[in-house]
Amino acid sequence: MTGTTRLIAFEAPPLTDELHSAPRLSVVAAGGPGWRQAELAYSLDDGANWTALGPTALPGIIGVVSAVTPGGGSALVDRRGRFDVQLAEDLADADDAALDAGANLAWIDGELIQFAQVRPLGDRHWRLSGLRRGLRGTEAMIGLALPGASFVLIAPGSVRTLDVPVAMLGRSVRFLAHGLGDPVEGVRTAAAVTGLSVLPPSPIGWRCRRGADGRVTIGWTRRSRIGWRWLDRVDAPLGEETERYRIAIGDRVEELSAPVWSGTVADGTRVAIRQIGTWGASAPLVGIVGEG
Repeated sequence: MTGTTRLIAFEAPPLTDELHSAPRLSVVAAGGPGWRQAELAYSLDDGANWTALGPTALPGIIGVVSAVTPGGGSALVDRRGRFDVQLAEDLADADDAALDAGANLAWIDGELIQFAQVRPLGDRHWRLSGLRRGLRGTEAMIGLALPGASFVLIAPGSVRTLDVPVAMLGRSVRFLAHGLGDPVEGVRTAAAVTGLSVLPPSPIGWRCRRGADGRVTIGWTRRSRIGWRWLDRVDAPLGEETERYRIAIGDRVEELSAPVWSGTVADGTRVAIRQIGTWGASAPLVGIVGEG
């Protein structure tokens, strides 16, 4: 008897240094005993029409988060945080060299993580620790995952991708799988097209200084959709057609071509800075004048 298909779809940041020209969705499928593959279809109009996508990729590893221990942020290795996950397959530790090569990369409800240590807890439960959190610009999702969240291991060969029109931004794409052990109506899931794969990540490094003349200088550091590796004395590639920012200072909005603004503004004013990419704007970096 062939197991039923388990299916999950999501939009992730680019996982390589390839620049996407359209939003890219990832689809991972798995199943019970005897499951090997299923045929996929997708719909851009809430299921009114379906387009064949072909077979799923190699069987993936899909599970459920059973417990979360709060930890740190994305700046350092999180040695306090833990994820307990339930899944049928085995997981293994990864040393620094393997992690640097991309091992143990996982998607948990919008956050990309890597884990170094795996401890078996029994009854197909595993404790993941030595976490690298909020990878590739997903740091805003740190701490939001709750028990019941989906866990997906992003392993070579196990991810099927689909590029969708830019017009789908803000909408959802439905997916349908039919495998040998599936019901007649198939197995369905959906993925929100948020732009995570094509929009620049938010700027970081808020800096604010008031000079002797009373003028305020605000600076920040841009990030890129590509070039996430740390290279000494090498800036991350721009990854966009031009370098542009939109800064909202209270009720004022200006566009800039460099990561700096100078002018007159009162302490306590809220500032939001977005990088303008080829396909749209990033999430904002928010700061308060007089703080930082």
